[in-house]
Amino acid sequence: MAMAGALIVFSGLVVLSAVISQLHRVLDFFDALFKRGKAGKPPVAAETTVDPAAEVSSTKSRRFPDNLDHLANQYKSISEPLGDTFPLAALYGLARKGDIPHPHLAISYLRQHRFLIPQGDGLFSWR
Repeated sequence: MAMAGALIVFSGLVVLSAVISQLHRVLDFFDALFKRGKAGKPPVAAETTVDPAAEVSSTKSRRFPDNLDHLANQYKSISEPLGDTFPLAALYGLARKGDIPHPHLAISYLRQHRFLIPQGDGLFSWR
C-alpha cells in the first residue's frame, strides 16, 4: 500500500513538472487564439515609420546587443526628443514604441555601466 501511494505521488509530480515546463506554449496558443478571435482576423504587423527607433529595429533581431556602446548609441538616438535630462519612464516608452528588444534590461545595464547618470528627482542624462 505504501509503495502504491509513493508511485501515485511520484507520477503526479512528473505530470505536473511536464505541464509546467510546456505551459508557455499553451499560453502562447491561447494568446494568439484570443487576438485572432478578437480582431476577426490574424494580427497584422504595424506599419513602420522613419525614425531612429525604426532604423534600430529594422534588423528584426530580438537578441540583446553584445556591445554596450552600440546599445547606448541606440538609446541616445531615440532619446533626442526628450532633451538633456529625462525620466527613465519616458525613455522606456520610446523604446517600446520603437520595438527595441528588452528595454528594461537595456536601461538597467546602461545605468549599471554609468551610461545613464542620475541627475536627481528621477531624471537622468547621458554620460
